[in-house]
Amino acid sequence: MDKTLREKSALSSPTKDEAAPPIERQQVTALARGLQILQCFTTTRRQLGSAEIARITGLPQATAWRLCQTLLRAGFLSASLGSQRLQLGASALALGLAASAAFDILEVVRPRMQELADRFNASISVAGRDGSDMVYLQRCVSEAMLGMNLQRGSRIPLVKTAMGWAYLAALADSPRSAVLREIRRSNPALWSGVEAQLELAQRDLERKGFLIRKGLAHHGIIAIAVPIVSTTSSQVLAINCSSQTSDRTAKQLELEVAPLLKELARTIGGALSSTAVLAPSER
Repeated sequence: MDKTLREKSALSSPTKDEAAPPIERQQVTALARGLQILQCFTTTRRQLGSAEIARITGLPQATAWRLCQTLLRAGFLSASLGSQRLQLGASALALGLAASAAFDILEVVRPRMQELADRFNASISVAGRDGSDMVYLQRCVSEAMLGMNLQRGSRIPLVKTAMGWAYLAALADSPRSAVLREIRRSNPALWSGVEAQLELAQRDLERKGFLIRKGLAHHGIIAIAVPIVSTTSSQVLAINCSSQTSDRTAKQLELEVAPLLKELARTIGGALSSTAVLAPSER
């Protein structure tokens, strides 16, 4: 290879740091891994051993063990009496209570959400993104939807819910690109068709201010979703109404539910703007 070609090749081959997106270059890997460990614990996985944590996170067992020891000393994890299993500690509880207080607006609008859920034999949910999942922050259900077995804190892949697509379509370009990288990295099996579906979601949101999807996570369920956007920050959540396809058609959701859901989204978005609340992935 002559000198000119070598110089051209060097210019067109960025280093690892240069190739990485600016936001990712600012991240502290050890901190991200520690937070990943805390996220292993859920309402159904309250106690875990370090080997289980390594399996769930994909971290080497020695790395998982060292991070767990650090979290133990910091009070974010505690050891279960009489065993080697771990559970969330007092520091994690304090953090969770502070986060819960930040979302007081969702308690304020909960009666209205329940009223709409009962009126339409549906579930009304608000969620924020955490990684490649949407996490339910508030959820009200009618008796017809009790069998769905979802509650506050439940997680569902972003691309498997109408709320996820509404959230993704409402993001600015830079944060959306970061989320897409996260989805591709953590859920490669779900990546197929994501870009085409995103284009459709953006078109729906631009034309109507909402989107409607059928059977994304559960067969026989239809959902309408609206993004919740803070006007003073990059804060984005989403709200949806899910119903049995046997109870509601897409046209009924568009005519009857969409205006009410948009009104709720504006109410919550206005409150978020005044309190500068941060969603799980933006804290």
